[in-house]
Amino acid sequence: MWIFQRLSWLRIVLALGMLGLGQDSAWARDITWKAVLIAGDNVQNVFDTAVNDMADQLQEVHGFDPDHIRILSAAAEDVNDQPTARTIDGAFRRLDIGKDDGCFVFVTSHGDTNGLVIRTIRNYLTPNGLTRIVDKFCKQQPTVLILSGCHSGVFINSGDLAASNRVILTASHAERVSFGCSNDEVYTFYDGCLLENLKPNLLWQEVAQHIEECVSRREEELDAVPSLPQTYIGDSVRNMLVFKH
Repeated sequence: MWIFQRLSWLRIVLALGMLGLGQDSAWARDITWKAVLIAGDNVQNVFDTAVNDMADQLQEVHGFDPDHIRILSAAAEDVNDQPTARTIDGAFRRLDIGKDDGCFVFVTSHGDTNGLVIRTIRNYLTPNGLTRIVDKFCKQQPTVLILSGCHSGVFINSGDLAASNRVILTASHAERVSFGCSNDEVYTFYDGCLLENLKPNLLWQEVAQHIEECVSRREEELDAVPSLPQTYIGDSVRNMLVFKH
């Protein structure tokens, strides 16, 4: 009888493990996070400011190694530091994202229903284009994608970017604009709220909720049509803490 009970309990434990229950996250092991940060437009200063301040925050608050951060900006003087197909590919390649690494991508720019503007190539980073990049370099690693711009919700509801190992946050619904693209602002509304609320020991869903509340307060001050930031969280990263190490 004791042997039978022990075997039955073992089956239950194994079943719970297969379902992902009884553990904090499918990515409970240590993760080395690596980041690509892109300011896609140089018409306003807000985009460049956001990626540079994000880089500082990743190092000072979240413990990123400076060598694990790549910044590309349309405002950069050196063409090798400007976002193009070649330099974006090169940024990911140099990070050499491996099996024990996490992949963080933050892109901020103007946008429309095609995607986010990459001014230096007079084109867009599209949902399909970003999918090809992260499929190639981030593969099945835990991946967080933050896409900030008007209509950036297209990255969730267009193409195959959404996957079980990915968190995707966007500044707006696919059919809505976002606010704050002005040289009178330090950041766009969304980027400012993102930097304010990207804190350790929170679930990504909690971060998204705090950002949405922050953006909503700012938009209400303008009596603006809500931008409706969007969130997608894949099943295998649903319980992953912000930049868990």
